[in-house]
Amino acid sequence: MKNMKNVACVVLINDQGQVLCVSRKDDHNNWGLPGGKSEPEDLTELDTAYRETLEETGLEVFGLRLVFATHKDGYMSYTYLAKYMGEINHNEPHVVKWGTWDDLIAGSFGKYNQLVYESLVDMGVIK
Repeated sequence: MKNMKNVACVVLINDQGQVLCVSRKDDHNNWGLPGGKSEPEDLTELDTAYRETLEETGLEVFGLRLVFATHKDGYMSYTYLAKYMGEINHNEPHVVKWGTWDDLIAGSFGKYNQLVYESLVDMGVIK
């Protein structure tokens, strides 16, 4: 596992029950969670979650709670539920929107997002 690469994603849910979705940079209709691969400056997967969310959305996150983790194809993926502050503001080549779990499940990481959704349902976070 020493060659395992870390990936961290963050689930942000607003007061209307919508989940924050980030498009792929080359396909603005392909939605995923904010997140990405660890960089050398990231000491932990939490550092990755904070950094990627800020870069991709402009939002600062806090109170991160691990809700799902898995490993596949040399990647260890961690997904956190978090609270946020700030306004959506970024300079990246993608679109950020408040959307639905259906948007996320229809995306290229749909199977993973389905498992995250089911974990959140099991935890009583969403109905």
